[in-house]
Amino acid sequence: MIIKDYFETEAASQDLLRFEKRAWGIYSDILNKREVKRILWLEELVAEKGHVPKCILVENAMRKLNGGYFELVRKYAYSVAADEIANGYDRMGKTDFGGYWRYHVRNFHFMDFWPRYFSFLDYAANAINEMSNYKLCEDILIDRTQTYQVYDMLQAYHACANKIGLLEQRDRHDLTHFLYMMDVEDDESLGDLLKTLRNKITHKYLPGIDHIAPGWAPSLFSDTRKKKFSDIHDLALKGTPEYKFEELEPIAKQLLFRILEALDFLQQTPFVQSCIERIEFMKDK
Repeated sequence: MIIKDYFETEAASQDLLRFEKRAWGIYSDILNKREVKRILWLEELVAEKGHVPKCILVENAMRKLNGGYFELVRKYAYSVAADEIANGYDRMGKTDFGGYWRYHVRNFHFMDFWPRYFSFLDYAANAINEMSNYKLCEDILIDRTQTYQVYDMLQAYHACANKIGLLEQRDRHDLTHFLYMMDVEDDESLGDLLKTLRNKITHKYLPGIDHIAPGWAPSLFSDTRKKKFSDIHDLALKGTPEYKFEELEPIAKQLLFRILEALDFLQQTPFVQSCIERIEFMKDK
């Protein structure tokens, strides 16, 4: 059976349902570990009462960070769910169907996970810089602030007792720790892997996961024994892959839980909690 016929079968519909249910289960399992109180998104209330710039900025920052994290978890969940379906077909000897779920569905979502992860870190950096009235990184273009730049400036102002934008000294200490919790510099091999992956994805090409990257194989692997996969993998060539899903997937999960712990810490800081209390006070008025 060729792959286009697969979509007309009952199995395809069942697979899609299993895929969505399994992905939702993984997604929920990760997010259900959050036991802290969620930020109240009272945008209309904040806008109506007005003149509370700190609350508005914190509400906006937490909404962006939580939203970015939810999408990151969703991409991971879809990747794992698709891989499980692919492995199931492989065990049945239906490698063409397994290949579809592995290379077309799993890799689509998993390759999107990594740019979203790197972007999330920059979202956090920009949110902090915004709350400093852009004084932390005032010599850098507002929309190009990166995590390490904000972290370095927070460290530079560590002993400064003066308020910087909306950030008191204690706030800056807490935000430094928030960024540190997501940092991977304590693991040199992981840090090197992520740096290489980011540079490739951002500036060069999308590397292959369990296959040689499309478009690069003919030039870089001209002497490598190559064989096309089935008709559904006409761009993927067999060979030594740059990355393997079984190696990257645990790393992705580890990064998700690092961010989860960091967000929970952030939401418990006095800086954020004071805004929650202020918004709830306004709600009761």
